[in-house]
Amino acid sequence: MSSDLLLGIGVAIIVMVILSLFSLRKYRSAWTGTVLSTCHIPGDDEGGQDQYKVTVRTDEGRTLSFDVVSQAMLGEFPVGTRVQKLPRQLFPTPLRTGTPPPPPPPPPPAPPRSP
Repeated sequence: MSSDLLLGIGVAIIVMVILSLFSLRKYRSAWTGTVLSTCHIPGDDEGGQDQYKVTVRTDEGRTLSFDVVSQAMLGEFPVGTRVQKLPRQLFPTPLRTGTPPPPPPPPPPAPPRSP
């Protein structure tokens, strides 16, 4: 084997290790935050796919963005929604604060008027 081939293999291995560590760090991260904005980027005219991005400000003040795969998933992250990313999850999920409060009871009927 030539030294150029060994050097190329060595560089490829180093790049793979660095990318693996970066992915592992992202996989292990945990945070909560609030959706700042959502964005739909149309695909190009040559059959490119649409992109859907969500931008979040974490409680620590960092600004992060992630991609979702469809317009329907983008609808799960309206602006102002609280989201949480747990360790071993690839994507954050919207925080559900519980069921909405029940509607107020109807007002009591008015007493009949006497003639």
